[in-house]
Amino acid sequence: MPKKSRTKKQATKKVKKPETKNQEAIVSKLEELFVEIFAHNDLDRKVYICGRGTNPFEAANVVYGMLDIIYGDDNEWRRDNQKRIDDYKAEWRKIREENVED
Repeated sequence: MPKKSRTKKQATKKVKKPETKNQEAIVSKLEELFVEIFAHNDLDRKVYICGRGTNPFEAANVVYGMLDIIYGDDNEWRRDNQKRIDDYKAEWRKIREENVED
């Protein structure tokens, strides 16, 4: 009897809205961190999380996993937050250009 092939199931459930202000604050901070990591993923070779340097691609992979757990789909979150990511990148590019001129 042939083995059944295993396929990755796509998460289809929607995440519940945070019920308390504390949960909202945690989700908000996580989203800020996700935006920062995705922005640095395109800009730098190293990103710092809690003072420890890591490869931004590894950090982004962790974020993809967390987004899958929290939202069920990382693509939707990226689409919704792409402007925030682009704004963060532009802000960092401007700061770096100012530092080079000084």
